[in-house]
Amino acid sequence: MNFFYFKGIESGIELSTIEKFPVNGYSFFTWIKMDAMTSSKGCMEHGGYVPRLFSFFTEAGEGIEAYFENNSLCFRCKKGDIISTVTMTNFKFTQKRWYFIAIVHYPTKKGWTTTPSELKVVVDGNIKFKDRLEYPADYNSQSFNNCVIGASPAIQPLTNLDDISSNASSSVPNSGLHNCFRGQMTAVYMLNDVLTDEQI
Repeated sequence: MNFFYFKGIESGIELSTIEKFPVNGYSFFTWIKMDAMTSSKGCMEHGGYVPRLFSFFTEAGEGIEAYFENNSLCFRCKKGDIISTVTMTNFKFTQKRWYFIAIVHYPTKKGWTTTPSELKVVVDGNIKFKDRLEYPADYNSQSFNNCVIGASPAIQPLTNLDDISSNASSSVPNSGLHNCFRGQMTAVYMLNDVLTDEQI
C-alpha cells in the first residue's frame, strides 16, 4: 500500500488555492492510521495532542477543519462571526489501526448555504455519525488559500477555541504548520459532489 507518512512535527501537505470552494457540498475520503505522539516537541494545542485531518481556510480565517481530540473526530467551521463545532462522540479511533474515513458535508438545500447543513461521517463503510454543522462557503466567499492536509496553517487567525501554546509555536519556528498529524494516509480525495451511502 502506498501512503504519505506524517511525522507529527513540521509535517503536512500544503495544497494550492481552492479558488471556488464547492457551494453545493463536498465529499472527502481517505485511509488513515494514527500513531501515538511520543514527543513533547510535537504540535500541541491546549497542552495536548490535537492533530488535524484537514484544514481549509480563507485569508480572513473563515473555513473548516477536521481534527482528532481524545481519539474522537471533531469539526470546526468559522463563517463570519459564527463558529460552530461538532464532535463525533459515539466512536473512538484506535491508534496503529487503519480506518477508511469518508466525510460528506452539504447544505440541506442546494445553493442555500444559510440553512443548516448536514454533516455525515462514514467509517469503514458504516455510517457512524450525522449532525448539523455550519457550511463554510457561499457564492460570495473568498478563495480558500490556506489549505493543508495533516496540519493547520500558521496564518489561520486564532480564537479561544484554537489556541496554540507558546511551547508549540516555539517548537516549529520554521514550519508554518501546527497541530500536525502523526501517522499514515493513503491518497486523499475531495470531490465537488455529495456522495450517497451506496456510492461510499
